Amino acid sequence: MKMEICLLNTLSTVTTSMNRFLLGGLVLLGLNLGAQSPNSLMIEYTDEDVVRLENYSETVLSIDDDEILITNRIKLMTFINDKELNGRGEISLKYEPPFSEITDIDAYTLVPNLERDKYSKNRVRDIVDRKLIDEDVFHNGTRAKSFSFEGLTKGAITVLEYEEEYHEPFLVGREIFDPYVYSKSQVFMLVVEEGIEIEYDYFNCDSSFFEHSIEKKRGETIHRWSTKEMESRKYESGAPDRLYLSPHIVYRIKSFRKSDGTVEKVLGDVNDLHRYYQTFLDGLEAPNEELIGITDSLVKGLSSDRAKAKAIYDWVNHSIRYIAFEDGYGGFRPREANFVCTKRYGDCKDMGNLMVQMMNHAGLEAYHVWIGTRSIPYTYEQVPTGLSDNHMIAAVKLNDEYYFLDATNKFLPFPYPSSFTQGKQALINLGPDDFKLKMVPTLKAEQNHETDTCRFTLEEGSLIGKGRKDYGIYHRSSVMRVLERKDEDALESFIKYDLEKGDNRCKSELVDYQDHDTSLTFNYTTKLNQYARETGDKLILNMNLEQLLASGKLEDDRENALELKNATLFKRYFELEIPEGYTVSHLPEGSSFEHPKFGFEISYRQEDNIVIYEMEIALKALFVEKEELEDWNNFIRALRKEYQQTLILNQQ
Repeated sequence: MKMEICLLNTLSTVTTSMNRFLLGGLVLLGLNLGAQSPNSLMIEYTDEDVVRLENYSETVLSIDDDEILITNRIKLMTFINDKELNGRGEISLKYEPPFSEITDIDAYTLVPNLERDKYSKNRVRDIVDRKLIDEDVFHNGTRAKSFSFEGLTKGAITVLEYEEEYHEPFLVGREIFDPYVYSKSQVFMLVVEEGIEIEYDYFNCDSSFFEHSIEKKRGETIHRWSTKEMESRKYESGAPDRLYLSPHIVYRIKSFRKSDGTVEKVLGDVNDLHRYYQTFLDGLEAPNEELIGITDSLVKGLSSDRAKAKAIYDWVNHSIRYIAFEDGYGGFRPREANFVCTKRYGDCKDMGNLMVQMMNHAGLEAYHVWIGTRSIPYTYEQVPTGLSDNHMIAAVKLNDEYYFLDATNKFLPFPYPSSFTQGKQALINLGPDDFKLKMVPTLKAEQNHETDTCRFTLEEGSLIGKGRKDYGIYHRSSVMRVLERKDEDALESFIKYDLEKGDNRCKSELVDYQDHDTSLTFNYTTKLNQYARETGDKLILNMNLEQLLASGKLEDDRENALELKNATLFKRYFELEIPEGYTVSHLPEGSSFEHPKFGFEISYRQEDNIVIYEMEIALKALFVEKEELEDWNNFIRALRKEYQQTLILNQQ
């Protein structure tokens, strides 16, 4: 497991390519400059802002006192050719006590003297060990070794070497070959002591991507994977997370032989992982009188299991404050439900455990669930290790169907899954020796709709409207966060963006809103000044007032899939009252586009003195795969073409 390295320039702006490299959780490099000098390096890499000169990582798997010990030795050398950089770079090396420890840090900057064409060494001296909270994962790095590279300027080289030890084989086992920037080479050594059985798999590549050698030597098996030059990856908007794109190796320890000759299972399959996770649930206290009393009061008088489950979920969702504060083994082990109930705060696993215990007391079938967010591409069958998940929730079984409950988002209504776990495989704990793997459903586009209905009149060329906008499950959650802030400037900015019609001449005002738990309604007024174009005795106007996704065409040479945040149905229903003395001389025909994952339909019709415009854009999947990108671009082209259609009114 690589430590994440964050380099933030405090004196000037770092270029985009450099940020992607230095913030990307790097594999690290060794030092072998040879006769190269600052000027020769700047000439050789004149077109690159940042270059990985070398990248070396060595992992040793050994047996120490009948326990697995994992030692990483890491080296990094990075050449900086960015003329905008002039200052210091802050580094944070994360680690996870008691799972891991970082030692023997050696870091320095090779500062160039361009006139003499030589380097001088500026060694890092002050290294601070500090507590670090990461809100994205439940077994997060809780501490960091922090320090700064000084003297960063064009032509500088940063060198970093350190060692890390792991005492927890369930949480390690990945090496990423990640060309965020131009890379000269990368080497990964995996040294396996005799008696340890491993298995490894390739992701986003096959064996031909590497030069791979295996050597047996003095009771060890030594694997060496290496690559030669890798061009920097082009940034592509909407691309999935790096684990979907970057070539990488995932390895795991299946078993090892102890000193008495017995074989200890570690991570042979999902059964082993579940057995490990179960240890963090063993011995949890039963609900105390306080928790029993609250649970009983919540379900009193409710006859259906669904109503009971909703009452308990709603109470946890609204009464327990979510705080991401994981620490060591606490990053896996839920705190006691009684403690969380009394304190009224907890993290994801605490809130999940609280729901499970309350629901079980109420006679419901509820279970602890481990799951990965959508930033992780693996299933548990592919990678039966802690690398497959970073979140913990609850599941309740109602009428033979599992519902996945995540109370960390207080605007997420029962019984919908969190947006970032849709389509992910869940590990449901059914007991000490039993589990089930189940896919979390993806909400249908209709459930996550965004529907805008507005009636317009024309007054001296300006559109005057009174409308209503309804937000479905995940859209409601996002808007409620804005409302919760009670920040007038933020709300005004959101309304301007979200309710804008036509162009920036539009002025919209929120009249009021109603929250319906699974949807949210905005009532608003709007005015778009001088929108209708007058030509002789004609008025010309475009009823496509928002032109959603008009900028959504992807690069023709795009290499990676497109990730859509959620399935969504955008609906627009606009009515235009025909001004007195005018008739419709041209009514656009409308058009449609249909694909299994996306499509649109736009139509126009006239009813008496009203022109009715209807539009639906459906995004029905979470990913548009690479082979579907041409279809996506055709979809956007067809949509853009339709957006050019205009309505023409003739004066009588």
